[in-house]
Amino acid sequence: MKKVPFILFLFILCSCNNQNEEEKYYRAVSLDKKDTAYLKLSEFDNQFIGKYLIQYTDKTFDLGDVSGEIIGDTLKGRFKYISRRNSKFTKPFAILKTNKGLKLGNGMVSYYAQIPFFANGSIQFPDSLFHFNEIKMDEVQHLKKELNLVGTPIEITP
Repeated sequence: MKKVPFILFLFILCSCNNQNEEEKYYRAVSLDKKDTAYLKLSEFDNQFIGKYLIQYTDKTFDLGDVSGEIIGDTLKGRFKYISRRNSKFTKPFAILKTNKGLKLGNGMVSYYAQIPFFANGSIQFPDSLFHFNEIKMDEVQHLKKELNLVGTPIEITP
């Protein structure tokens, strides 16, 4: 059963593809090597959309959509997801583009009309959170083989 989150994530990753968008795939492992996150991002104009999966040590996962705007080297938006406890949540999402990949941000969460966002000036990108490195389609293909997904109805297409 531990393969279910990744199988589901691969299916979602490879489902829809707009020809005007360039999809990029990323992976990050927590500093304690216990949790792994996968991210698919498509950027267009000053907007981004994507899928985000966090797989925890206990084999549970958070899975959902990210979307928002691109401001300079920062992607700011929301993560709407089903949690590992099977509840629906929305939380703010921030990523900093660096020359070494992407860094996940955090900050003080405020609410306006029940919509969560990071309070102005509170976003930080500490080294203790996920650092994403881009993975290429052949690496995604390799992960599929590594997880014994060859021959399943899940197809990976660039």
